[in-house]
Amino acid sequence: MNGKAEGKRLIPESSELETRFPANSRTVFYATWEGSRVLNPDGRNVGVGLCNYSNDCFLNAVLQIILHCIPFARYLGEHLPLFSCVKDCVACGLARFIRYSMSSRQPFKPAWISFILEKAFPSHLLGAQEDAHEALNHILDALDSEARNGMSSSDRNFSDPLNGPRFSTPVEQLFVGTLRNQIQCSACSAILINYERFRELNLGIKKTGYDRRITLEDLLDDYFGSEVLNSFKCTNCKRTTQIQRSSRILRAPNLLLIQIKRFNSFGGKIGVHVNFNLRLDLEQYIHRGGESHVYELTGIVQHMGNAVEHGHYIAVVRGFDGRSYYMFDDEQRHRVSLSELHNTQAYMLLYVRCDAFRNSVSSSVALSAANETQNDAPTRNRVMKRPYIQISMDT
Repeated sequence: MNGKAEGKRLIPESSELETRFPANSRTVFYATWEGSRVLNPDGRNVGVGLCNYSNDCFLNAVLQIILHCIPFARYLGEHLPLFSCVKDCVACGLARFIRYSMSSRQPFKPAWISFILEKAFPSHLLGAQEDAHEALNHILDALDSEARNGMSSSDRNFSDPLNGPRFSTPVEQLFVGTLRNQIQCSACSAILINYERFRELNLGIKKTGYDRRITLEDLLDDYFGSEVLNSFKCTNCKRTTQIQRSSRILRAPNLLLIQIKRFNSFGGKIGVHVNFNLRLDLEQYIHRGGESHVYELTGIVQHMGNAVEHGHYIAVVRGFDGRSYYMFDDEQRHRVSLSELHNTQAYMLLYVRCDAFRNSVSSSVALSAANETQNDAPTRNRVMKRPYIQISMDT
């Protein structure tokens, strides 16, 4: 399977019950800025641009999608004391960036962000162009590592996943889901099952799709479709034979990060346009039904150029109102129409799961938001229920 190794772990079949539930934590994530003690949009609907003095467009684009993903940004901005802080930790740097972004009225250069790159992305050379996808993964890895290093000894001693809770980091709680992989031997018909945690879905574009417009659902169909592999040694019959492999989502993440593989093995750009929707339903890719698995688009990173070594990155993000979208090109910012949004050649997409949030606003506010949504143009198709989520399992 594709994906970042640091965000994946194999789980034995006996642990299927554990994979169906979020890991135990007291962390609370919110879907709006309402009620925040340290962060206040002050009537604004979007952040400000970021200056680019040293080929930092890749980082600027990543920072914008983090800032405008409210559950993640609010947690970072408030910097909850889940783990012991170390000097110049990545979480502190991001918290400072988010707080400054929520108060600044002009584009700025987050100079203190340089140490984030030094700690999270040590191979980065000042002034060098980097891959935005790689940069985001380095940041998530660093946040995850800092949280684990700050765990108490009792948290590190994971209990039996079938009989008790298991601690996880905020990055895990937000981004990580579980895949159920199934392999069937053509010789003995044995079915082998394993489970794999994932932090993102890496979707490839088949060469047959290079000459046509394809959809994100096409790429998901390919990713989760059955695949025939030859020369596989079956652990049941011990023969080397043909197998059929398929995967389904056993537990869906609350934040769905998707990378579209736009660079070939030589670094060249695959410039095929991939159509995407503002709402994404994963139901057909879920192992078990019964729950809603609908997501809303909150951020896009686009690469502009012909190769991974050079080019330019921009971000398109959802405003804090949950209905409008804005394009950020370093310090430049403007609101985009739906047609402009859908013409974006997405490299990364970040979706927020709708049913992960419970309604915490007053009934009058909720009714007003619902009426406003109904009076909007039909093409906006937005859902206004996005208060808070508390991810925990106490049983």
